Amino acid sequence: MSLKGKTCLIIDDDPDFRSILKKILAGIGIISYEVASISESLELLKKHTPHLIILDLNLRNENGRLFIELQQQNRSQFANIPIIVCSAFSYKETITEVSELGAAAFVAKPIKQTILIQKIRKTLLNDVMISYNFPPDKLPSAVLSTEVNLIKINETSCVLRAAIKFNMAQKIAISSNLFGKYDIPCDSVQTAEIGRYVSIGEYDTICTILGLSEASAQTIRTLRNQWSANEKS
Repeated sequence: MSLKGKTCLIIDDDPDFRSILKKILAGIGIISYEVASISESLELLKKHTPHLIILDLNLRNENGRLFIELQQQNRSQFANIPIIVCSAFSYKETITEVSELGAAAFVAKPIKQTILIQKIRKTLLNDVMISYNFPPDKLPSAVLSTEVNLIKINETSCVLRAAIKFNMAQKIAISSNLFGKYDIPCDSVQTAEIGRYVSIGEYDTICTILGLSEASAQTIRTLRNQWSANEKS
């Protein structure tokens, strides 16, 4: 599994150890953030959600166990980020304790690079991001913006060419320099078919023009006749 682009938060009060960790992480493609205290880590986590946290158990004037407990109490805020604990106190009781608290793994100090990387790979491989499926009647709306080409047009419909394969009866908000130039108030269309494959990354879709007045339809007819005449001349 490639770790390139993954992110890690290092919580350790020893700047030299943080520097060692950053070099090891950079060597396997992981981008790291570093802080020296739990309070600093909580502020950083408001802005970033790393894939992994490496935590020193015995911080200056703080206990790393507190951070693990805070994570367990605030699962939604911490987004189930796995924690690897690093500590010079590698007694069996300590390892068992942090595991029961919720840590994903334990690495003894002084660390061995191969063991740390092995634990990181195993932790991230086992980590499954939990998704939330919205109920069908509570789907949040979203806006997708994409460039399309206007291939054909008549008084009631048009053909759009896009990189998206539209489904049947999809309402699409549309803005075109052509409509603006000739003062045609058309801002939405509805697909009348499923998009048809044209070439790699291109689909043509017939769309019904919505809310077009008779005056605008007449403008389109006039323009269509003019354009056709110009092509023949």
